[in-house]
Amino acid sequence: MGTVYIHIGLPKTATTFLQEKLFTQIENIKYIDRNYIHELFNEEDNEGFRAKFSKSPGIWASYAGRSINKIINSIECENILISEENISANVHFFDFQARRQQDPIVLAHHLNHMRKAILKGSRFSRVKILTTIRRQDTWIASRYAQSGATFSAPSQEHFEKTARKLISAKSELYRSAMVINYRYMDDCLRSALGKNDICFLPMEAIRLDPPLFYSRLVEFFDGNDSFMAAAEREKAIHASNAEGENRWKVRQEDGQENSVRIEMPEQLAAKIMRKFAKSNEVISKRYDLGLDRYGYF
Repeated sequence: MGTVYIHIGLPKTATTFLQEKLFTQIENIKYIDRNYIHELFNEEDNEGFRAKFSKSPGIWASYAGRSINKIINSIECENILISEENISANVHFFDFQARRQQDPIVLAHHLNHMRKAILKGSRFSRVKILTTIRRQDTWIASRYAQSGATFSAPSQEHFEKTARKLISAKSELYRSAMVINYRYMDDCLRSALGKNDICFLPMEAIRLDPPLFYSRLVEFFDGNDSFMAAAEREKAIHASNAEGENRWKVRQEDGQENSVRIEMPEQLAAKIMRKFAKSNEVISKRYDLGLDRYGYF
């Protein structure tokens, strides 16, 4: 009986690096890239995989569950890996009206119902969830830069105003900021799925503490370390929209070069990290990640 591994993101946490450089190199685990699984779902019901997570979780007990079972059972490999970072955070992160899609409670129920659908009447006996995370200050900046095409007038001033709104009183418990309250995210996942099949990993460890990151990834894949040769060849990762440690270029919808640049002011960064410090400390202790070494608290 095999295992289905699901990497749910978050976006902007070295997901492209993992998908293109490591996940493709794992032996005895069939990696289904996000484009392929979207195409397969489109063939089944004219709607991609990611779109399912904006609906009621009950869909996995009906047509979506039948689709996922048909897809994974058609693959001749004992173990399967699916990676789609955008199921864990709304595509337009700063859409403050998109409350339902960005609530980890809803995500956790989706994953629970999807797991039941996968295990019901299939050759798989286990589903495991991988969540990659990033310091909230750099995550907010990088996500803003990525979402720049959705804003009418992106700017440094607009970025700072949006970031401050995001961390205003109690906002970490609703709307967009839910997904970067990692304790809350983990609480939701544990409540729906149990704690034994969940893994949290900080992207900063890829560069700053590779032995920690890769040993935990090997553990997640149940001892399969066949990607390590590829990991040794990749000594660093580079965010496509980063222009240095604390500066980002804002993406344009047409793909052209954008003159807008944003920076994360030191004071604002400190305020953001204070907001999430207790949450980060809990996650660090639960998974023995040493997040204080990367400035999480």
